[in-house]
Amino acid sequence: MTTSNQALKFLEHHNQLTDAIACDENIPADIKALLVAISTFYNLSNQCAFPNRKQIAARMGRCVNYVTELISKAKKSGRLISTAQFILIEGESAPRQIANKYEFVLEMFGLCYSKAKTMLNRNLRKKSKKNKATQQAASSRVEHINQMLDEAQTSDIPEWEDYSPPE
Repeated sequence: MTTSNQALKFLEHHNQLTDAIACDENIPADIKALLVAISTFYNLSNQCAFPNRKQIAARMGRCVNYVTELISKAKKSGRLISTAQFILIEGESAPRQIANKYEFVLEMFGLCYSKAKTMLNRNLRKKSKKNKATQQAASSRVEHINQMLDEAQTSDIPEWEDYSPPE
């Protein structure tokens, strides 16, 4: 998979998405600010973000109506997918809308995601961390034993050259 002759980079942390958006010179500044704000809410394992427009507006320092307009522009540009979310409240006749679900079209930012690869990398990091701790503990024990042997060799143990067998 490539985009504009570049290989897609595997997304391992949500900050990579924020960096990719901020570094993309093809995105207009106002839409870039919106996408960066939404990306700070991005959940890597769910591959989406759920901020409400008021939270986005606060993060950007803009008004809610302007954020709504920017979301529409970002959707038209194909970089963002916004899906309305509803919840049914007991006692009410119609479902109530809650924060939208925002998904990024990762390929537009030169990124891709694989849940299986993420889990594999996470497990390898954990295993590596355990191995490193075990190696450090073992090396400290070896150093301690070497130190004890060095001290024992320099103590007052008679040398074999001065030894004479009993008669």
